[in-house]
Amino acid sequence: MPCWERDTHGMEKGGTASVPESLGRYLAVDESGRGLRATWRPAQGFTNLSLWRGDACIETFHLSTEQMGELIAFLGTSLATACPAQPTLRVVPSHEPSVPRSQALRVVLRRGRDETARLLDAAATLVRPSRRD
Repeated sequence: MPCWERDTHGMEKGGTASVPESLGRYLAVDESGRGLRATWRPAQGFTNLSLWRGDACIETFHLSTEQMGELIAFLGTSLATACPAQPTLRVVPSHEPSVPRSQALRVVLRRGRDETARLLDAAATLVRPSRRD
């Protein structure tokens, strides 16, 4: 069965209708066409990771929410350790009018998602096989 069918085929829906089936996908592809795709499926309670060669899925793996948190912590710690200097953070007062809480939350979530995608892309770069493979 093809991977794109396998990662959703035969799964039951989660307990609440308000939880989306999928919150998008992240795809990292190297120069030879090999790729890693991550799909977060909150309604099922896991993240589906799939490995691709060209347009063919060769393997899938499900990470529980807890395992995904551990992976993100591992990647963040590994990248922070590899960083030669610690970033300096400072508070900058905002001169903009106050933003509604829901809009601010969306901005924070988008930034978190973007940073997670950046970290996963950096990690994928580190684990890509060399051209000699």
